[in-house]
Amino acid sequence: MRYVKTKPNRELLKKTIYEGPYIMTEITHQETPKDGYRPRVPGFTKKETYANIGPENRKLIDAEAKAVHMTLNGIKNDIYSTMDACPNAKEIWIAIERLQIHLVHQHSRCQDKAVLGIWCIYFKGRGIN
Repeated sequence: MRYVKTKPNRELLKKTIYEGPYIMTEITHQETPKDGYRPRVPGFTKKETYANIGPENRKLIDAEAKAVHMTLNGIKNDIYSTMDACPNAKEIWIAIERLQIHLVHQHSRCQDKAVLGIWCIYFKGRGIN
């Protein structure tokens, strides 16, 4: 997260890591009544795409891709395969936090129990079991 804080779009990056990716929805267009020479156009629904979304949502999608890229580039090769299976930045972050808890538990066998307690409180506060 220290690296994310140095980026100009840090708020969008943090949002996509903590809250998950932007999910495209369907856009509903209202019916247009007949007006003079213009014919009536019935209402319709179409799927949102990158080309037809607004600039704010486009920035969120771009931030998701950047967050996944930064996270996968920042991890070691031995855990890359675990993280690469995650579909978005939020899931990668959760997997990293779970791995960190596992490492803390392993390390606690020879370390101070108070440190382990602090780590567990931190991760449980983040909603990670």
